[in-house]
Amino acid sequence: MTAGLTLPCVVGFTLLRQRYSKTVQIVRRSPEHDASLVIIGLAGHLDLAALPSVSSAVDLTIDGGASGLVLDLSQVDSIDSAGLGLLATVRSQCDTAGVSLELAASHEALRNHVALADRSLTVHKSLDDACAALGVKS
Repeated sequence: MTAGLTLPCVVGFTLLRQRYSKTVQIVRRSPEHDASLVIIGLAGHLDLAALPSVSSAVDLTIDGGASGLVLDLSQVDSIDSAGLGLLATVRSQCDTAGVSLELAASHEALRNHVALADRSLTVHKSLDDACAALGVKS
């Protein structure tokens, strides 16, 4: 169901994936790990065109009762001001809803870019590190 993913014990929401652009991939940890942790993997360009689908995915995650959210930016090629604004909005939404948010990006340049734009966002070097920050082993 989730071709191309390297995370263990991941179940994909194929029905949700069909509703969003190809840049958004929604995965959820299986109950063996922590069913309340949702990982949203993004790929390609995080820009104005991606905002509606990413926002909808985050809204569904928060409304679904998740206690932790990881945005995996490891496959993001570029991010513009609209994408940076989206990350700040997601941070605010999560804070308001009491959902812990962590970001993961393997590319140092992307981590630095996000850190310079918004110091309230912590970007981890790996998905494992982001999950560990939420107290979950991947």
